[in-house]
Amino acid sequence: MLWFDHPKQWKYTLLASAVALSCWGMPLSLTSQASDLNRQLAIPLNNGTLNTQRREADRLMRLGGQQRRQGAFTKAIDSWEEALSIYRNLRDVEAQGVVYEFLGGTYADLGRYVNAEDAMRRRLAIARDLGDYQGQIFGANNLGTVLLQRNQPQAADELFGEALEIAQSIKHAGGTGLSYSNLGLAAYALSKPVEAVRYYNQATTYRRQAKDVLGEANTQNNLGDAYRAMGEYRQAAGAYQMALLLSRQSIDRPSQIRATEGLGFAYEGLGLSTVAVDYLERRLKLAREDNNSAEVLEALQTLAAYFRRNGDFTNTENYYQQAIAVALAIGDKQTQKVVQRQLEDLRLREAVKQQAAERRR
Repeated sequence: MLWFDHPKQWKYTLLASAVALSCWGMPLSLTSQASDLNRQLAIPLNNGTLNTQRREADRLMRLGGQQRRQGAFTKAIDSWEEALSIYRNLRDVEAQGVVYEFLGGTYADLGRYVNAEDAMRRRLAIARDLGDYQGQIFGANNLGTVLLQRNQPQAADELFGEALEIAQSIKHAGGTGLSYSNLGLAAYALSKPVEAVRYYNQATTYRRQAKDVLGEANTQNNLGDAYRAMGEYRQAAGAYQMALLLSRQSIDRPSQIRATEGLGFAYEGLGLSTVAVDYLERRLKLAREDNNSAEVLEALQTLAAYFRRNGDFTNTENYYQQAIAVALAIGDKQTQKVVQRQLEDLRLREAVKQQAAERRR
């Protein structure tokens, strides 16, 4: 089951049912974007007479969960598509909704947002047909997050508003907090940071009521981003500090990394360069501890960009060279070329500056 809270940070907390137990513990993925709540849907996938077809469909669902956990996204999709076909033949609409939810999140992880949108629209339609209010809350939030990824913030905003209305009507604190947080994301994407801050503060209240520590960490990170966009660096630092504390409590590494980097940017905005560099280097250390080459590469680029903004040629060149080495090691040719061009541009500009200085002597 997925409930996204940040477009770049997709995370998984799947159904606590007979089928979903096989998927429990799926690895956190980027992007983010992220599940917040452990929700149980009372969907008896084995309702009625257990026959060969149903057992096969349930087996395929479990298999897909195992494959997804192992990072074999495409194989997981194939397994779930087979299961979906069987559930259609059995006319089990509830089970189809579960499959569409899994498919939507996995397509999103693969960056196949057209497919993700289609699956999530089908999931939401099923929830509406069944009068499943919780399904509608989270389905609308999921679909809205994909629309944000597709640069459709206005459409996403409408879906988040719909989800909020339903969540409030059934007094669902978790769904209300998630919907407010996503409304903040939509407002931020629409260049309305003041409105985003208001939504995030409302989200925090409900997420605390729901004891949703991971969700509150995501909201606090979002709040930090909004304050930073407004130039309110002290408030941003406070929000990121809270996100860091919560992410440690929830043992959520992506949120911790994001908060650590955010603190680096916030303290840079406050003119506290030593503290800023310390946090940006901590972010690099976390990535190395996780043996996450992609995160290491991104952290090195962030440090290089920081030192370049602040006129430190030596450190900028050093971090560019490290980034190139990592990109080469993991076969990321595109990033390698980009960083190589940045390094060459840096050296050219530095050479021009030195020549100009020599002419003035």
